[in-house]
Amino acid sequence: MADNYLRVCRLIAGGKTLNLDDMQVEFLVRQKRVATPAVAEIRLTNLADSTKNAICQQNQSVILEAGYQDHYGAIFKGTIKQGNRGKINGTDTFVDLFCGDGDQAYIKGQVIKTLPKGSTRQDVVNECLKAFAPYGITKGFMSPKLNDGFKYPQSVPLFGQARDIMRRVARDIGADWSFNSGKLNVIHKTEALPGGDVALNSQTGMVGRATQTFNGIIVRTLINPAMYKDRIVKIDESSIDRAAPDPSFGYENPNTAKLPSIAADGRYRVYGVDRTGNMRGSEWFDTLYCAAASGDGFLPKALIEFQQ
Repeated sequence: MADNYLRVCRLIAGGKTLNLDDMQVEFLVRQKRVATPAVAEIRLTNLADSTKNAICQQNQSVILEAGYQDHYGAIFKGTIKQGNRGKINGTDTFVDLFCGDGDQAYIKGQVIKTLPKGSTRQDVVNECLKAFAPYGITKGFMSPKLNDGFKYPQSVPLFGQARDIMRRVARDIGADWSFNSGKLNVIHKTEALPGGDVALNSQTGMVGRATQTFNGIIVRTLINPAMYKDRIVKIDESSIDRAAPDPSFGYENPNTAKLPSIAADGRYRVYGVDRTGNMRGSEWFDTLYCAAASGDGFLPKALIEFQQ
């Protein structure tokens, strides 16, 4: 088990690697298992003018690393959408960076192509990848269900936003698609990204207890770059505080109680991660929004509302 001792924070942008361990830095990173790109808001205080000029460049790549001295890594990879500068008071200045992961591909990627009869769903995804590629997106995890033997019985016209085409083909196999650190992932609800299960408890960075809510099983941990959406975590049932079911749906049927299921095997899929950090404050947490990895039981709307 790694020791959660001595925070580490680095920013790589504008050809510069900034070691921020001794600086005032605040950030919020939101990663969801939905098509909407992940975003990051980063505030840096009292930078030199030359450094401000180097990093405040729209559409240049940015990597934010965070964690602890013996286990840190990238918690966000994307591009800078906007950089704002200002003053906090008479002496202190700030730079705010607003960043997106694949947002240019999401907005601008278009497909104009007709695939021949007998094409597969993977062929459709490959055309979308070609549309995303000019904006830095590469192939990530591809669900095996994209190649389940299905072939289109007639030619397939693909005209329009690549994101809309991805939404349709993912929906056809019961999967989600998203960008993650510049990669396009297509993941079925019963699948997860490689890396194995991560046990969550007080010894591995879990803070307090997990909670069953109408927005999913929510658990807070100390920042861990190995924790990301579409990873599987294991939480002991005794560490989860149960919520009262909605009486308007009745108590007798757990499948209509509008609450996510408590997994019998303790395995949960991470549908989203909010990361909050402050090098001079108490915030240094990942908040995970989870549901049973089996795909059984009720899946809260908050976890799927952007999938359709």
